Amino acid sequence: MGASSPRSPRRAVRACISIVLAALMLLVAACTDERTRLQAEARALEARDWNHLAGLPDAKSVIARVSGSSPLQAIARQCQALTHLHGLLDDPMFTPKALGPLPPAGRQRADEYAKAIDGELYARFRDTGRRAGTSQGEWRKACKGQGAAWQFEKLKAADWTALLAPPARELAARQVAWFEASTSTYTDAVQTARERKILAERVTVSGIGLLVTLLGLYMLRRGWRVQRELDRYEFEHRTDGGVVQFEAYEDAVRHHRRRVVAMKFLYPFGVLITLIGLVALFARMFG
Repeated sequence: MGASSPRSPRRAVRACISIVLAALMLLVAACTDERTRLQAEARALEARDWNHLAGLPDAKSVIARVSGSSPLQAIARQCQALTHLHGLLDDPMFTPKALGPLPPAGRQRADEYAKAIDGELYARFRDTGRRAGTSQGEWRKACKGQGAAWQFEKLKAADWTALLAPPARELAARQVAWFEASTSTYTDAVQTARERKILAERVTVSGIGLLVTLLGLYMLRRGWRVQRELDRYEFEHRTDGGVVQFEAYEDAVRHHRRRVVAMKFLYPFGVLITLIGLVALFARMFG
């Protein structure tokens, strides 16, 4: 029996392992995307102390300074302004947790904004809307500037940040500008990471499928070679009476076992493993 050269199978196995490792590296790279950089930029824009809270206006001045094309639009824009200002006091960049709990002055402003929204402005919207035929269900949309009736006069970032006094105005303006610019960058980064993850999964599964397919083909090839060697031995050692001669009983037992292994193990399992590998190879490659 001649020994088969292991170079080709080993080379194929090394190639498959390289493909899988490259896919795993791509998958890791997909998880370390633009988010790390954006988080670092966000930390650089955080407030360093509580001095900027002095620039928050009181609710009455906000209501007095914000107007609209109609009484309802004015109320909607006033609610939007107070909602944005209230949101600043919950923003991790404007009021970072690293500075500790929000000071009493900040909590007082937050309560003042919430009471103005849920109290005075809601009552005015309800009464004015009843006369104008606007349902109370529009209140939340009006406060967010959503819907066909409110989006055209939606309060812009430059409008509500102008209500702040320095240094809160400059801090909020920088944070809002960064957030608006980074939103599209973050969205693109997430999409890119998702695509790279899908690609990595496909390459990994396809690489494993190729490795399994090669294993199945190797078993089939090995079974065929064993069968061929056994048939050749029987052809060369068969007597005129059709009896195969062996030098010893152990040789006959070994001959029989090799045929059983080839016919009952290598062939059927080789076919099964090859089919499984082909399914894994092509199902994820195009799916």
